[in-house]
Amino acid sequence: MDPRHLEARLDRLERRNRTLTLLLAAAGLALATTSFGGQDDVLRARGVELVDAEGRARAELALDADGSAGLFVRDAEGRVRASVTHDDEATALFLRDTKGQVRLGAAQFAHGGGGYALHGPGGSPTTVLYQKEAGSLTFFDADGVIVERFPE
Repeated sequence: MDPRHLEARLDRLERRNRTLTLLLAAAGLALATTSFGGQDDVLRARGVELVDAEGRARAELALDADGSAGLFVRDAEGRVRASVTHDDEATALFLRDTKGQVRLGAAQFAHGGGGYALHGPGGSPTTVLYQKEAGSLTFFDADGVIVERFPE
C-alpha cells in the first residue's frame, strides 16, 4: 500500500477516535448530571478543563488565583490567550498575544464605567474608548503619553 494512503487513513481514524471520545465524554457528563433519586440536575466542581489529544489543558472554566470566576483559553504551550473573568471590580474580556501581553481588553467596572482598550507591544495602551457619564476616545504614543483625546 502507498504510505500516503496509509497516513491519510490513519488521520481519518484518529479524527473519528477523537470525535467518538468527545461524544462518549458528553454522554458520560449527561448521565452524571441526570437526576437520580431526587438529586439536583447540577454538576458542581471547582473547575472544568478541556484537554487536547496530548492531555494539555486548552480551556478551563475555573477560579483564578484571587478567586475570580473565569473562562481561560490556552494555546498549545499552555499560555492563556483569551479570558473572560468576573470579580468584585469588573467583568472583563482580555485577548493576549503569543507573549502573554494583553492586546485587546473590554471591561464593565463595578463603579459603572466601561470600555475597550487596544494595547501595543509590551502592554501599553494605544487606544481607549471609555464610557461612564460621558464617552471619551483617547490615543496614546508608544510611551503611554496621551496624543489626542476626544472630547478634550
